[in-house]
Amino acid sequence: MKQYAVAIILTLFVASGWTQPLDMPSQLDAEVRSVVDEMASIGKSTGEALVQQYDEIVLEPQHELEAAVEQVESRREESPECVAAEDEEITRIVNAAHEDLHACGVVAAHTSAEIASDVNAATQQLVFGATA
Repeated sequence: MKQYAVAIILTLFVASGWTQPLDMPSQLDAEVRSVVDEMASIGKSTGEALVQQYDEIVLEPQHELEAAVEQVESRREESPECVAAEDEEITRIVNAAHEDLHACGVVAAHTSAEIASDVNAATQQLVFGATA
């Protein structure tokens, strides 16, 4: 008897599934696609903004420091005694700048990861609704 009840219930579920339209109504489908497209656009623009900020915060100062070191080295050829007299100070400044740039890069990477995580969470909330 139990098997027959299960068979009847399963038959009703299958039958009710067949009576439902297989495709979403076109208006709902368009709205869902619009939301997904908007979220993809937000994610893409956020990623592009993070890359731009990384370039400005981490890479550009590193390139500027490398250019400054190259200028000092080119001056070494012009006036080796003058540059040699300041070698210790130059080394100290360059090392401190590298340490500061590294620390700044770590903070920038951490902040970027938090922003990406926040965008991901907001996108999921839009798609799946609020979770308790």
